[in-house]
Amino acid sequence: MGIQLIVCDVDGTLIGTDRKEPEELETLADLIGRYRIPFTIASGRIPARIEGLAKRLNLKLPVIGCNGACAFWGDEYLWNDFLPAKQLRDGIEAADRLGMSVVFTDGKKEWACRKTPWVRDLMENYGRYDGIWKPEGTEWDSIRMQKVLIADAKNKEDASFVLEKFLPYKEVLNLVQYEDGVLDITTKSSDKGTGVKRLAESLHIPAGDIMAIGDHKNDIGMIRFAGIGAAVGNGTEELKQCADYVCRNELAAGVIEAVRAFYLSEELEDER
Repeated sequence: MGIQLIVCDVDGTLIGTDRKEPEELETLADLIGRYRIPFTIASGRIPARIEGLAKRLNLKLPVIGCNGACAFWGDEYLWNDFLPAKQLRDGIEAADRLGMSVVFTDGKKEWACRKTPWVRDLMENYGRYDGIWKPEGTEWDSIRMQKVLIADAKNKEDASFVLEKFLPYKEVLNLVQYEDGVLDITTKSSDKGTGVKRLAESLHIPAGDIMAIGDHKNDIGMIRFAGIGAAVGNGTEELKQCADYVCRNELAAGVIEAVRAFYLSEELEDER
């Protein structure tokens, strides 16, 4: 039947590390609207940080957030998975003692444990995070965490030390550590590959009729699951090795390239 669903990462794929929305987003939004492209997003961001982009792109399908821990459309959630917070306490507190930046979300709001220089930059220049809060005492018994991000390690040894704190719980945690030491934590059942699979099942779309587009390690699951996996030109070599197609262009221009190549080829040919 051809592609019935296109799922795209946000940061590093649609938008660069400078967090500025490229001009090509307007072109992509026009294509999505004009050709009714079944396009959606799978992001590490929380829903509140994706909604604006989803509206700008004219998306008509549920959006996957928190690296697959949730999927939503408006105020309705298709699923909403949470971490066993008490098992995270030792690792989070160890990272905090080492001066690392710790950010966590309950799926709706996002907090940082302390205002490190890294956190301050994101709060003051990009409007990120809803406040500073470090859980204490009995708060760990009731707190809801959907995703934890630990960043800003001073060296590889600190990053490895913190990762080891979570390894005893690896049977229930999905741990993704990037080359720069940044650590993403969600539930074991929550990653983008599983998220796209769950969304596809709810929409009754086979994996072979899906295209996934990404740039980094946390996109590998959905790239492998989809019938066609595309890596934007600025993607990591690890992801490119998993992809069926590597774009010549970077960021949103690469996304448009993949959409044109695998979804719009027949429509554009007709227009000519």
